[in-house]
Amino acid sequence: MTTVLCVPQWQGSASSKAPRLMTGARRAAELVPADAVVTVPVLDTGGEKIAGIRAFDALVENQRRTQKALAGIDDRVITIGGDCAVDIPPIAAAHARYGDALTVLWIDAHPDVYSPQSPPSGAFHGMVVRALLGDGPAGLTPERPLAPQQVIIAGERAG
Repeated sequence: MTTVLCVPQWQGSASSKAPRLMTGARRAAELVPADAVVTVPVLDTGGEKIAGIRAFDALVENQRRTQKALAGIDDRVITIGGDCAVDIPPIAAAHARYGDALTVLWIDAHPDVYSPQSPPSGAFHGMVVRALLGDGPAGLTPERPLAPQQVIIAGERAG
């Protein structure tokens, strides 16, 4: 069985049009053939820039809500979301399940390995792979980080 996990988060983006990502995530989730769709009730508000990360508090809360939704799913999960930060809880769950046998293929135009000090925008969507590797802020970094050899970055055109 397959479950689509729809995480219509937008707070990781720095775009002025980022709230539109909520609608896009919901529409995309409807297009994927699956046995079930679980939509995470993410916050629809922004948040404060803390430790160099825009909407830090909203991102942490959305991650908590995503982890809670994942705890009730015992299927194969396809995650559809608004920004790259939605991938942290599902990848952490897969890492807990498969351990060192897990390999993440990260397909993105950017490597997403920036630090909170790198982009002036503070957009967390550019820091996700770095956080998955354990070099991110508490609340946005998995308890058990991935090892560098578990991540393959493809499609990069800038960074």
